[in-house]
Amino acid sequence: MNPVPDIIVYQISRETVRSGKHDHVLTTFDPAKLGSGRIGEMRDRVVFFFSGYDSHPDEIYAIPEVRKWIRDWLHQWPYLLHFASLQSDILKVIYLARLDSLSMSRRSGASLCEVRFNPIELVRLLMADLRSAELLALTVGVSPVDVAHRRDEVIELFGLDGGVL
Repeated sequence: MNPVPDIIVYQISRETVRSGKHDHVLTTFDPAKLGSGRIGEMRDRVVFFFSGYDSHPDEIYAIPEVRKWIRDWLHQWPYLLHFASLQSDILKVIYLARLDSLSMSRRSGASLCEVRFNPIELVRLLMADLRSAELLALTVGVSPVDVAHRRDEVIELFGLDGGVL
C-alpha cells in the first residue's frame, strides 16, 4: 500500500454539492474500507475544499446549498475531526456552515464581513464530533495521550481553550 502523503487535498465541486450526493467522499473515507493502519496514518492529513464558488458573492459557509450539503455529509460521516488537517481554516468554514444561529453582515464596499453565532451551538457540535473522532482514533490504536492532545488542538483552533470543553 502506498504511504499517506503529508497532506491530502479533497476537492468538493459545485456540481457535487448541487447533486446532493456524498457517495464519493463517504466511500473514500469509509473507516470500514480503509482499515486501522490507514485510518491512523490519515489522521490530521486531509484538507477539504469547495471549488466552483469563486465568483459567488457570498462566503462559502453562507451559501444555502453548501450548508445543506455539509450538514447532510457530516450527519452520515462524523469523523471530520479525525481526518481533517488543523493547518487549514477550512474546518472553521465547515463548522460555520453547520450553525443554525449563524448571521453575517457586510458594510457596503467592505471586503470583510461580521459573523455572529451562538458559541454554545458550536461547542455542542464540536463535543459530539470530538467523541466520534476520539472513539475512532482509540479503536485504531492511537494512544490516549495523543487523542487528548488532538482534542486540545481542536479546542485551540476554535479559540475555546480555557476548559470550555
